[in-house]
Amino acid sequence: MGCAGSAAARYEEAAADGPEAAESAEASWPRGEWRVEVAQDDWIALDQETSQKLLEEYYSGRTEATYSSFNNNYHVDFYGQVQTDQQTGRQCRICWFEAAEIPKSETAGQEEVTAAPEVYLGGEWLIEESSDVWRSLDPEVSAQLLVAYYCGDERMEYTLEGKSYEVDLTSWEQLSRESGKKQRIFWNSSDPQAADEATELPDSRRESEASDQWLEPGEEAERQLLAALASGQEVVRYFVNGCEFEVDVVRLVQTNLSTGEQWMIAVEGGEVPSSTVPSATAPPEAPPEVAPEASVQEPAAAEVRAGADGSSAFAAGASEPRAVPTAKGKPKAFIYKAVPDATKQPPKKKKWSLAPGQQRTRIAGPKPKAVPGPQRPGPPGQPTAAKAAIELPKGVEWPKADKARRVAETVFQDMRKPEPTECAELEQKFPLARVQGLFSSGGVVGLSKSGAAACEALP
Repeated sequence: MGCAGSAAARYEEAAADGPEAAESAEASWPRGEWRVEVAQDDWIALDQETSQKLLEEYYSGRTEATYSSFNNNYHVDFYGQVQTDQQTGRQCRICWFEAAEIPKSETAGQEEVTAAPEVYLGGEWLIEESSDVWRSLDPEVSAQLLVAYYCGDERMEYTLEGKSYEVDLTSWEQLSRESGKKQRIFWNSSDPQAADEATELPDSRRESEASDQWLEPGEEAERQLLAALASGQEVVRYFVNGCEFEVDVVRLVQTNLSTGEQWMIAVEGGEVPSSTVPSATAPPEAPPEVAPEASVQEPAAAEVRAGADGSSAFAAGASEPRAVPTAKGKPKAFIYKAVPDATKQPPKKKKWSLAPGQQRTRIAGPKPKAVPGPQRPGPPGQPTAAKAAIELPKGVEWPKADKARRVAETVFQDMRKPEPTECAELEQKFPLARVQGLFSSGGVVGLSKSGAAACEALP
């Protein structure tokens, strides 16, 4: 396997030989293609336009580049030979394959095969071809549906192989514009963190290898189960995700009335709180509990269907329920979907699914008003700014008595103000010698009215 380094080395050698050789090397691009590794030692070639663009970016001396393909943006690190999907963050190797290293069997008798890099969506959308026969949608369409769901769109239109389709994300149905045929769709999520993850079958519906465990249903289904067990009635029916269910509280069996499937239920972790009971019937003291070793009525997978009332199809059936431990201090409902195994207990490790709809919806509240906080004081021990000292004329000193000094300061500052009083008027009221007595020596040219008032206050 060769990479772009050898081609770049030849280009640098041609540049060292002279400008004409460099221009010749630039005009004749090396023959080959860029490939990305979608699995271990499984490489897929990029399309010719993208491959040429990356080659030009590499020869221009750049260490990084970006390109778009199938509505996805990718970032390429030439130095590390790593490609990153900017939407999902998934990374894979990227490398330059020279034409001599590409087997002839791959190109003989056919055009260059190009494919977009695989994008991990956390699952896939399935469409019902016939009764209980499901197939995967096109990866690009699946990605568009997922984006439309996250954006809150109720409908999405797309075209595939020249045919137009309309998907209703509230009733979870697809309508063909040409034939008018309606087909159900649902999201089949995958859990990459599960240790026992099985390989997805592309054209059929599968059950998880961990289906012989006590599993936790979706959030809405669990709330309905707890309410049914605490209602005090023997049989309770409820509707969720487009299906009607019946709970036999005595036998602890839940039946999907839409499909006829049954499975056992159990509650662990404490009593059912009365706040979760929607009916007025008083709940029993404690809901009955069933050990994991109990037998099941009929093993089956839960029906996946969304309601027309806008409820999410991801809550309780669009994907396999998550295996979770028993919560402490809060009741948890469990369902058993296969023949019990006495050696297996409810799982101890919680597996969080990143599939849409599994996360609790949060409604943004009003933003609090910004209130300016108190001003912070300066550093401790920092001295405050001292008042500017009054400079006296040469040969003049302040009187020693405190009161006389305060009066003298007032008089001296008033002498600076542009409102002097006539000296003759002041001499009539205050002898000049009395004013001069405020200082040990020197004289007073003029006083303002406030200064005269200060002198009047002297004893």
